Amino acid sequence: MEPLCDITIFGPSKSKKRENVHLSSPIEYFDLRDVLPLKPGNSDLNLPLSRPLPTGLSEGQMILVRGLVTENPQEITLTLKSKNNIPFKLAASFKDESLYYNYSMGQSWGEPQQIQTPFFVFHTNKYFEILILPESGMFRLAINGTPLGDFGPPELDLKSIDELRVEGSALLYFVKC
Repeated sequence: MEPLCDITIFGPSKSKKRENVHLSSPIEYFDLRDVLPLKPGNSDLNLPLSRPLPTGLSEGQMILVRGLVTENPQEITLTLKSKNNIPFKLAASFKDESLYYNYSMGQSWGEPQQIQTPFFVFHTNKYFEILILPESGMFRLAINGTPLGDFGPPELDLKSIDELRVEGSALLYFVKC
Protein backbone atom coordinates (compact mmCIF):
# COMPACT_ATOMS: atom_id res chain seq x y z
CA MET A 1 0.00 0.00 0.00
CA GLU A 2 1.36 3.42 -0.96
CA PRO A 3 1.56 6.03 1.81
CA LEU A 4 -1.08 8.72 1.32
CA CYS A 5 0.73 11.47 3.19
CA ASP A 6 3.41 12.41 5.68
CA ILE A 7 2.31 13.91 9.01
CA THR A 8 4.28 16.37 11.11
CA ILE A 9 3.37 16.31 14.79
CA PHE A 10 3.95 19.51 16.75
CA GLY A 11 4.06 19.64 20.51
CA PRO A 12 5.93 21.06 23.48
CA SER A 13 9.11 19.25 22.43
CA LYS A 14 10.71 19.06 19.00
CA SER A 15 8.42 18.50 16.06
CA LYS A 16 8.60 15.04 14.56
CA LYS A 17 7.87 13.96 11.05
CA ARG A 18 6.13 10.62 10.57
CA GLU A 19 6.57 9.11 7.13
CA ASN A 20 4.67 6.35 5.39
CA VAL A 21 1.41 7.07 7.16
CA HIS A 22 -1.51 5.10 5.75
CA LEU A 23 -5.01 6.53 6.07
CA SER A 24 -7.90 4.10 6.06
CA SER A 25 -10.48 6.62 4.86
CA PRO A 26 -10.40 9.55 2.44
CA ILE A 27 -9.27 12.91 3.79
CA GLU A 28 -12.02 15.47 4.30
CA TYR A 29 -10.97 19.05 3.70
CA PHE A 30 -12.44 21.89 5.74
CA ASP A 31 -11.78 25.51 6.55
CA LEU A 32 -9.64 25.64 9.72
CA ARG A 33 -11.24 28.95 10.70
CA ASP A 34 -14.38 26.94 11.47
CA VAL A 35 -12.64 24.66 13.97
CA LEU A 36 -10.32 27.08 15.72
CA PRO A 37 -12.67 29.54 17.46
CA LEU A 38 -10.04 30.55 20.04
CA LYS A 39 -7.67 32.97 18.36
CA PRO A 40 -5.95 35.68 20.42
CA GLY A 41 -7.32 39.09 19.54
CA ASN A 42 -10.60 37.80 18.11
CA SER A 43 -12.85 38.00 21.16
CA ASP A 44 -16.23 38.98 19.74
CA LEU A 45 -18.39 38.71 22.86
CA ASN A 46 -18.25 41.43 25.52
CA LEU A 47 -18.84 40.86 29.22
CA PRO A 48 -21.17 40.99 30.91
CA LEU A 49 -22.91 38.81 28.33
CA SER A 50 -26.64 38.24 28.49
CA ARG A 51 -28.08 35.74 26.01
CA PRO A 52 -31.89 35.33 25.93
CA LEU A 53 -33.28 31.81 25.74
CA PRO A 54 -36.81 32.48 24.41
CA THR A 55 -37.85 28.81 24.27
CA GLY A 56 -36.07 27.78 27.47
CA LEU A 57 -33.83 24.74 27.67
CA SER A 58 -34.55 21.09 27.01
CA GLU A 59 -32.92 17.85 28.11
CA GLY A 60 -29.69 17.24 26.24
CA GLN A 61 -29.43 20.82 24.91
CA MET A 62 -25.76 21.57 25.47
CA ILE A 63 -24.53 24.94 26.70
CA LEU A 64 -20.93 25.60 25.68
CA VAL A 65 -18.87 28.64 26.67
CA ARG A 66 -15.27 29.10 25.51
CA GLY A 67 -13.01 31.93 26.51
CA LEU A 68 -9.72 33.19 27.85
CA VAL A 69 -9.04 34.20 31.46
CA THR A 70 -7.74 37.79 31.55
CA GLU A 71 -4.79 39.31 33.45
CA ASN A 72 -5.32 39.74 37.21
CA PRO A 73 -8.61 37.82 37.29
CA GLN A 74 -11.03 38.20 40.19
CA GLU A 75 -14.04 36.00 39.40
CA ILE A 76 -15.97 34.37 36.57
CA THR A 77 -19.68 33.64 37.00
CA LEU A 78 -22.10 31.83 34.73
CA THR A 79 -25.78 32.08 35.60
CA LEU A 80 -28.93 30.52 34.18
CA LYS A 81 -31.98 32.63 35.06
CA SER A 82 -35.66 31.84 35.15
CA LYS A 83 -37.85 34.89 35.88
CA ASN A 84 -37.38 35.32 39.68
CA ASN A 85 -35.29 32.18 40.09
CA ILE A 86 -31.67 31.27 39.43
CA PRO A 87 -31.56 27.49 39.02
CA PHE A 88 -27.84 27.46 38.22
CA LYS A 89 -25.01 29.77 39.29
CA LEU A 90 -21.39 28.77 38.83
CA ALA A 91 -18.81 31.03 40.48
CA ALA A 92 -15.04 30.71 40.13
CA SER A 93 -13.03 32.82 42.59
CA PHE A 94 -9.39 33.42 41.72
CA LYS A 95 -8.64 34.92 45.13
CA ASP A 96 -8.97 31.60 46.93
CA GLU A 97 -9.03 29.35 43.82
CA SER A 98 -12.47 28.01 44.62
CA LEU A 99 -15.38 26.87 42.50
CA TYR A 100 -18.98 26.99 43.77
CA TYR A 101 -22.46 26.08 42.57
CA ASN A 102 -25.58 27.66 44.03
CA TYR A 103 -29.23 28.38 43.15
CA SER A 104 -31.99 30.68 44.33
CA MET A 105 -35.75 30.21 44.44
CA GLY A 106 -37.31 33.67 44.66
CA GLN A 107 -35.43 35.57 47.37
CA SER A 108 -34.07 32.45 49.08
CA TRP A 109 -30.61 31.13 48.18
CA GLY A 110 -29.66 27.49 48.63
CA GLU A 111 -26.59 26.35 50.49
CA PRO A 112 -23.48 26.97 48.30
CA GLN A 113 -21.80 23.75 47.20
CA GLN A 114 -18.04 23.85 46.78
CA ILE A 115 -17.05 21.89 43.71
CA GLN A 116 -14.10 19.69 44.61
CA THR A 117 -11.36 19.47 41.99
CA PRO A 118 -7.81 18.13 42.28
CA PHE A 119 -6.61 21.53 41.00
CA PHE A 120 -8.18 24.89 40.15
CA VAL A 121 -9.55 24.60 36.62
CA PHE A 122 -9.03 28.23 35.51
CA HIS A 123 -5.66 29.91 34.93
CA THR A 124 -4.58 33.45 34.01
CA ASN A 125 -4.06 33.91 30.24
CA LYS A 126 -5.29 30.37 29.52
CA TYR A 127 -8.27 29.23 27.51
CA PHE A 128 -11.21 27.53 29.17
CA GLU A 129 -14.30 25.60 28.13
CA ILE A 130 -17.43 25.27 30.25
CA LEU A 131 -19.95 22.62 29.24
CA ILE A 132 -23.39 22.36 30.87
CA LEU A 133 -25.75 19.57 29.89
CA PRO A 134 -29.34 19.93 31.19
CA GLU A 135 -30.97 16.65 32.14
CA SER A 136 -34.08 15.72 34.06
CA GLY A 137 -33.86 17.57 37.39
CA MET A 138 -30.17 18.50 37.11
CA PHE A 139 -27.31 20.05 35.17
CA ARG A 140 -24.17 18.06 34.33
CA LEU A 141 -21.06 20.25 34.49
CA ALA A 142 -17.64 19.83 32.88
CA ILE A 143 -14.83 22.37 32.67
CA ASN A 144 -11.88 21.88 30.32
CA GLY A 145 -13.04 18.34 29.63
CA THR A 146 -13.14 17.37 33.32
CA PRO A 147 -16.56 16.18 34.55
CA LEU A 148 -17.31 17.98 37.83
CA GLY A 149 -20.67 16.53 38.81
CA ASP A 150 -24.43 16.98 38.69
CA PHE A 151 -26.10 20.06 40.18
CA GLY A 152 -29.65 21.29 40.43
CA PRO A 153 -32.21 23.01 42.63
CA PRO A 154 -34.98 21.02 44.35
CA GLU A 155 -37.42 21.94 41.57
CA LEU A 156 -36.18 22.43 38.02
CA ASP A 157 -38.27 23.46 35.03
CA LEU A 158 -35.86 23.62 32.07
CA LYS A 159 -38.43 25.30 29.79
CA SER A 160 -38.71 28.26 32.19
CA ILE A 161 -35.01 29.18 31.93
CA ASP A 162 -34.96 32.33 29.83
CA GLU A 163 -31.45 33.80 30.11
CA LEU A 164 -27.78 32.80 30.12
CA ARG A 165 -25.49 35.35 31.76
CA VAL A 166 -21.67 35.35 31.91
CA GLU A 167 -19.68 37.94 33.86
CA GLY A 168 -16.17 38.44 35.14
CA SER A 169 -12.52 38.29 34.22
CA ALA A 170 -12.65 36.67 30.78
CA LEU A 171 -12.74 37.29 27.07
CA LEU A 172 -15.39 35.12 25.42
CA TYR A 173 -14.84 33.58 22.00
CA PHE A 174 -17.74 31.19 21.60
CA VAL A 175 -21.12 30.69 23.25
CA LYS A 176 -23.63 28.04 22.17
CA CYS A 177 -26.96 27.40 23.84
